[in-house]
Amino acid sequence: MEILKVYRDQAGNPRAVTARNNGGEFTVNFTRGWVSWAEPDVWAFPERFGLTRYTCPGHNGHVCYYGACDEIRIADLPALIRLVSS
Repeated sequence: MEILKVYRDQAGNPRAVTARNNGGEFTVNFTRGWVSWAEPDVWAFPERFGLTRYTCPGHNGHVCYYGACDEIRIADLPALIRLVSS
């Protein structure tokens, strides 16, 4: 994985990165590891790029109230954080 840009908070801590993996570019937020931006192929086939599709299990047995029932997340967030921190 290649880190293209690191976004930092006011204290200088990394909060998100834009990365390239297997030819696809995407931006990952460090809070939950969710992808906030990606090229179309990355959205369509996240597993090809080291990402995973997360489906919200619902809230109290109901459908997700927030309309965020499907997210793309980085498969290994701790490894990405270590890569940026080194």
